[in-house]
Amino acid sequence: MADADSTFIISLSVLDANTTCDMSLVRYIKVNPAPVVNLGSDQDVCPGVLVYWSTGGNYASYLWSTGSTAPMIAVSAPGNYWLKVTDNNGCSNYDTGAVNNYTPPTVNLGFDRGTCAGRSFILDAGNAA
Repeated sequence: MADADSTFIISLSVLDANTTCDMSLVRYIKVNPAPVVNLGSDQDVCPGVLVYWSTGGNYASYLWSTGSTAPMIAVSAPGNYWLKVTDNNGCSNYDTGAVNNYTPPTVNLGFDRGTCAGRSFILDAGNAA
């Protein structure tokens, strides 16, 4: 396996045993680096909050697990997402990320009430989890 951004020289020599004719070929092969793609940390958000993901890079093509081919997506559904990018050399790489929803607290203030001016009462939401 070759390291990225390396150039190799490949040479081939062929000798015809019947005619003693020979032929040589030389080819240069460049191994381009894979593009760097980083979606960052997984996102823990409240339900319904949009998470915006982009690579911050400029690539020839993008393919998200959602089917989008845009450089950036906005998602709110919890789950795992991936992005595959391809650069101008045809080299590809990918990264993954997840959206996790916090469990919203449960609050119950009871029934609506009426009161008279100057009076007070306590609203108690209980121990919200």
